[in-house]
Amino acid sequence: MKSSWLSKRGAILSKYATSLSQKSDRVKVTFDYPNCGWMYMHFHKNGTDMGYIVLSDIYDCFVPIREWLETIATSHYQQASIINLDCECYHVVLSYEPVWFYEENEKVKEASPLNYGIFSVYDEADKEFIIDALCNTETFIREMYQCLINFTEAMKLKPDFIDDWVQQSFNEEWAELDYDAPTMNEIFIGKVKSKKIESYILHMDEWHKSRR
Repeated sequence: MKSSWLSKRGAILSKYATSLSQKSDRVKVTFDYPNCGWMYMHFHKNGTDMGYIVLSDIYDCFVPIREWLETIATSHYQQASIINLDCECYHVVLSYEPVWFYEENEKVKEASPLNYGIFSVYDEADKEFIIDALCNTETFIREMYQCLINFTEAMKLKPDFIDDWVQQSFNEEWAELDYDAPTMNEIFIGKVKSKKIESYILHMDEWHKSRR
């Protein structure tokens, strides 16, 4: 047996094992409006669109992504965070592996084993990594979460999004709703918003203030 995921993941880890002195990357995600039950999720690295995966409304991916980000925010001192998303026709692996140990030298004065991690996305369909990046963990959490919130807020302004995505993706909750209830438009953002992540961001804001 052979595994393209393992072999190519090993090559990525090997690359960063010898070059942690590089400047950290900035990662963001954007989403296209769904079309016939499919939604494109784009990954951007330092302002460049690196590629996309296609989410299916049959298997909700937003809650797993939120929970994955929550694990990074609450537990990156103790564990890596990885999820295997079911995109109906194939799977996608999102991984964030903290850099806990490194050999300090004069060229890596800014490095800290608690501040950086390796982010990667593997597409089973193409048997390739769409993106890999060395990220500042706090910046990564803040920006990824803000991307999710920005999308949910934008979708609140599009009434058709309920029929085009929410109704199918969250059909169990949908079936129990009163169709006149004001909560109909809040289902999606309620699935994405996270008290754990927002508490982490607030804690870091307070920490930065105390350091001034």
